[in-house]
Amino acid sequence: MNFADLIQNFLETMSIEGGLSDNTIIAYQGDLKFFAVFLEKEKIDIVNINADVIRNYIILISEQSLETTTIYRRISAIRQFLNFLCNEKILHNNPMINIEMPKIAKSLPTTLSENDIITLIKESYKENNPEAIRNATMLELLYASGMRVSELVSLQISSLRLTKDSKEIKPYIIIKGKGNKERLVAINKAAINILKKYLRVRMIFVSDFNCHWLFPSKQSKIGHITRQYFAKILKQLAIKAGVDYSKISPHKIRHSFATHLLNNGADLRIIQELLGHKDISTTQIYTHVANAKLRETVIKFHPLSKRK
Repeated sequence: MNFADLIQNFLETMSIEGGLSDNTIIAYQGDLKFFAVFLEKEKIDIVNINADVIRNYIILISEQSLETTTIYRRISAIRQFLNFLCNEKILHNNPMINIEMPKIAKSLPTTLSENDIITLIKESYKENNPEAIRNATMLELLYASGMRVSELVSLQISSLRLTKDSKEIKPYIIIKGKGNKERLVAINKAAINILKKYLRVRMIFVSDFNCHWLFPSKQSKIGHITRQYFAKILKQLAIKAGVDYSKISPHKIRHSFATHLLNNGADLRIIQELLGHKDISTTQIYTHVANAKLRETVIKFHPLSKRK
């Protein structure tokens, strides 16, 4: 079996058994193709991969202008791929077993102010056509729940919970997150109200009457609005609203959701559950954001800080 076939088998295994998202699978595919090119250039066969080969590869990618998170993911992809080769009896042991992952300095997430978010939402309500209603609904849901953009665009009608008479939307939705794990997130009254309005025009965007996507798209091959298209919608809203569009992205709204909750006294464990973080340490980055904001406030307004 050649290298390309092994990569494909690994990706299929990770997709089915590992529960990785489509985006992660695509990223891993690119990472492993890059690794394959390296091995081919160095004339190294799969069975001859050892710790020195891996170290040389890490040095190579570390010298490139890559984000530290990208370097980490590339190394992680190789580690898991080599584990797969061991399980398939192609390798006797994983040469990465004694190689430590590089330490990554976590940068503070960029967030929008509460005023910026309010300005964006107000702008989304200024028009009353079906596209504007859909856009406002997506923005309200994103900020109300803090879900990932991939979770937002792939919501299904069944994600909404209705009362027994099906006349009202309950104040929570079920989200299928990473690893196909489901979690419950609350949504506010504003999100429910715009959802009701959107559901009355949703069929305009449907090409197949059996469509189960909450935000369908006739132009999209996957049947629903893409992450990239929604990011473009946000940029356009920001420009219209006079908000710095370079600061706007779906993920920054997710960061803002968490930071604003924390600033207003929400418990970190609750925020962890809402965001779908497996580990509390991932959520703790928002405490650093809050602390940074506090320091900025002290420096800006404390009388002693104005002394020369």
